[in-house]
Amino acid sequence: MDSYAPLLERTRVPQPSLQRLAVISIFEKLRSAPSYIDSDSDPGTDAISQCLHSTSPAVVDQAVRELCRLVTDSKMELSRGLLELQSAIEGSNSRFVNVFVKAIGFLVHFGFQKNISLFRVESPESHPFVKVLSGGTEVHSELVQQVLLFISQNKGSRMVEDFKIFINIMEYMVDAYTVVLKHLVGVPSLSNEAQLCGLELLETVHSQHSDHHKHFGGSEPIVELSKRLLVVQKELGLPYIPELLLLMSSLFVILIRSELEHEQLPVLKLVLFLLKWKNENEYMVGRAQCDLSEELLFIFPVINFVSSPSTSVKEAATDLLFMLEKVLVNFAIAPKEEPSLQGGFPSISRPASIIFRLLQQLWFQAWISHGQGSIFITQFLLSKFASTGKTDVKEMNNGSKSWLSQLGDYSLWIVERRKSFLPISQSQEIFLTEMPLLLSAITCGLFMHHSLGCAAIDSLAAIGIMDPKLGVTMLLTILFFNNIISSKGIGFHDMLLKLLGMLPSLASHSVMIPLVVQTILPMLHENAKPYVFVHIILYLVLYATATRLLCKTWEINDRAFGSLQFNLYFCFQGVLLPKGFNEFMSERNICISMAASIRDVCRKNPDRGVDLILSVSACIESRDPVIQSLGFQSLAHLCEADVIGCQGLRIKAYNLEAIET
Repeated sequence: MDSYAPLLERTRVPQPSLQRLAVISIFEKLRSAPSYIDSDSDPGTDAISQCLHSTSPAVVDQAVRELCRLVTDSKMELSRGLLELQSAIEGSNSRFVNVFVKAIGFLVHFGFQKNISLFRVESPESHPFVKVLSGGTEVHSELVQQVLLFISQNKGSRMVEDFKIFINIMEYMVDAYTVVLKHLVGVPSLSNEAQLCGLELLETVHSQHSDHHKHFGGSEPIVELSKRLLVVQKELGLPYIPELLLLMSSLFVILIRSELEHEQLPVLKLVLFLLKWKNENEYMVGRAQCDLSEELLFIFPVINFVSSPSTSVKEAATDLLFMLEKVLVNFAIAPKEEPSLQGGFPSISRPASIIFRLLQQLWFQAWISHGQGSIFITQFLLSKFASTGKTDVKEMNNGSKSWLSQLGDYSLWIVERRKSFLPISQSQEIFLTEMPLLLSAITCGLFMHHSLGCAAIDSLAAIGIMDPKLGVTMLLTILFFNNIISSKGIGFHDMLLKLLGMLPSLASHSVMIPLVVQTILPMLHENAKPYVFVHIILYLVLYATATRLLCKTWEINDRAFGSLQFNLYFCFQGVLLPKGFNEFMSERNICISMAASIRDVCRKNPDRGVDLILSVSACIESRDPVIQSLGFQSLAHLCEADVIGCQGLRIKAYNLEAIET
């Protein structure tokens, strides 16, 4: 067990992408491990079991995939793989049952194709599909689908009429619609009406998703139906129309709810198809560059998938992000007047439409001065997207603040209550566990707003502190927007500093510390890579900024340097040595940044501050009153902590100077 303990510990970090990488590492080790720790050994078996019985969707999903790969690559016997999955069903959370049943169906099909004699069992009870029934009623729906899929794949039989009745009816309707549309496409007035009828059909399909997706195999059938209908429209030469907004909003809801790769990939591909269609035809002609676009909602969720270990998901997310970057650049270079509101605010009759309505309302400053409309929408979102409809957001009902400001304050308020082990209400628990990704997407969509961008970044930083699972996505978001600002020459310098200011808060969880520090350190070098941060900002400004960021990272999590055997602390300490004041004597901003960081170290950890006593002396001896003041503050913190006497300051300095020489 000890052989896999470090990797298993990494599966418990909050970030799903890091969890998946840890699972991949475990199974890679199982593939090449010697017999005493391979997949058949006690340590190997225990590691597999822990992954399959994890409470994290990312860990379970990746573990199931890796287990199936072991079997298909002949690294594990088929019977053993089926046994592991069947055991996992019996002790798993009910929300993971479909994943295990899908995997059993896959392995049964694989084994049947490889060697049909493997499934000539002596009694029906021995068949893997029958054994699955012991998992309870939760397995029935997915098991029926897997059995029928197995029959259709291996026997060529038609699906029975009672299989997924709703989806089958919709499939027949899509087929019928396709036939009718092909006859009407030559008549412009009728083809336009027919296209709208098709969208109404899709609306009907998606309106059933929230209630029935668990029983009909998740979102895959609905997304595939949508794509079939839309591909026909595009192939017949029909244009992208504004009414597709509601479909995009529905796909956004599916995407932020999906936790498993087989549900995420079809949605990403469909959204990519829609955006390409939108950009290819006359819908874009004559539109103002600053027209508010529903694509803004997808930025944060898509960035989240860029870190996926799945090549197919990562490729789809990267292609989609490339198109979203163009949308962002258009907003950034557009005139500073408010974007046009075509057609007014959309209806809020469905959860999918209310999200874009909220983004619009925030963008156009509607009711922001009093906040009542936005608070109402927030309450509605909580009631529709949370697992229970009981919500109470009184803490956010402060009319004197903007919605974004209240969102940030409310998130940090919940964090403080959790840190203090104070109770939180049911609605606050829902807000903490089920709303961060949705709210992050909305705030990220406001980044390119000329007046709300900085406030949106503050709110996103607060959400990141509240939900550490989003740490990797937050870091990638910072790098993504920095790259846009740098490569496109966009003058959003205030926003850039705000983005960089988010970095220290991400280090509140230990697993993020190396990533944050490795992002900051290149800024201390004169040849800092331009693709990381804005090359138009001078190296000296970057140096001063990096010094403060390292200090704040250390302040927020004092393990930031100690957890890495102090080597990074000493790198930080080296930035603050007296020679730095000589090297940058003519650069006041850098010297103030160094002096402020020295002061913060002395306040936060006086024992560390003693190591910087020569730097404290350099600050006091400076002719700049601001730097001198910061030096005296540093000295006061050291004396107050009784780590050095005021009378012994100069003696201590001489001793340290002698040690250095």
